[in-house]
Amino acid sequence: MSVLGPFWNREEELSRIRALLGKGGFGYVTGRRRIGKTATLYKACKDFGGLYHQAVEGAPEQQLLHLAEETREALPIFRDFTPRTWTEFFRLLSRETLPPLLVFDEFPYWVQGDPALPSIFQKWVDHDLGRLKTSVFVSGSSQTMLNSQFLQRGSPLYGRALLHLNLEPLNYSWFCRALNYDQEDPRSFVRFALVGGVPHYWKLLPKGSLTQQAEALYFQPTALLAEEPSYWLRDEGITGTLPKALLDFIGRGVTKPSE
Repeated sequence: MSVLGPFWNREEELSRIRALLGKGGFGYVTGRRRIGKTATLYKACKDFGGLYHQAVEGAPEQQLLHLAEETREALPIFRDFTPRTWTEFFRLLSRETLPPLLVFDEFPYWVQGDPALPSIFQKWVDHDLGRLKTSVFVSGSSQTMLNSQFLQRGSPLYGRALLHLNLEPLNYSWFCRALNYDQEDPRSFVRFALVGGVPHYWKLLPKGSLTQQAEALYFQPTALLAEEPSYWLRDEGITGTLPKALLDFIGRGVTKPSE
């Protein structure tokens, strides 16, 4: 995976990850789409000597093959063995000398492929992770699925996490520092209003006047962010035309349920 470009702030989150290293702990990262979950975890792996893997959508066999191929350089056991099941994968993982940090991003893709995975993962966390002295973090685009796995009492992983990081949008001050805008200029705040505290959107903000920037992001036929609501709904598994229509009404200024 390539470096994701400029990285801003998240020092508090990185320090909390650092504090968990060497304790055999498990944690998960949540936050809205494009908020920087992947960038934060990737930087943590880079800074702390960790191993990062991003899951793919597909059948478990395909996911396990992809996982083994991508990690075999750092985990030699997968040079000789390609696990056929998740139980086999975690059994092999327990035989390895692991780095201080393991990150499994897009974890919900694995759960979609095999609903039994949370139970298998829970068993490994309970019985093996502590003695391996590595810290494991998972994240993903679907916040609904992540919360269902870790916050619902009936879930196998409920109560297992030692750390939950919920990434919040970055503030106006960081926006100005990142893009070299004058914090005292009202036009800078209007530009911030176009993209909010979402770092990925900052990278998409083109040069030009306010009108040109707004058109490029939202109003041109090929606008960069015009389809973001659809992508967000898809990631959360929300289907149908009504949710998109509700967001459209709110975006146009509707504020009362009666409207």
